[in-house]
Amino acid sequence: TDPKSSFALVDEQRIDLVNLLNRYRMAGSESYIRQPLYASLDITVTLCALPSAFQGDVRASVIRALSVKTFFHPDNFTFGTPLERSRLEAVVQSQPGVDGITSIQYRRRGYQSTSIEMPAFVPIGREEVLRVENDPSLPEFGSVMVIVNGGK
Repeated sequence: TDPKSSFALVDEQRIDLVNLLNRYRMAGSESYIRQPLYASLDITVTLCALPSAFQGDVRASVIRALSVKTFFHPDNFTFGTPLERSRLEAVVQSQPGVDGITSIQYRRRGYQSTSIEMPAFVPIGREEVLRVENDPSLPEFGSVMVIVNGGK
């Protein structure tokens, strides 16, 4: 099961889920729940700002739009849901002051040592959940970096 508005089950949810599974389990076998595997990504967006836009304002707007409260909210990605480049581009392009996107690169933590250009889809395993929290105190949970060229 995928918890609402969270990346992890709290103890009460875990107990409720085990009780639900116990109704259907075979006698003599035990019900248990594994933690999901997380696919944490580091994403770097390079973009051009409109000549009238301030770089800092554009950067802040894009980071806010790609935060765990908006685009990377836990309810937007469930088990096996890939990251679609077109959706990410649409969110970035819709921010005030963005003139165009030059590059979107990503690195999957624990699998890749360097960033590569993002394909149309970043595949996620069936038992994995995409995670990009962008919390400086928890860099292993994924991050977003925005490089702004042009503007003021």
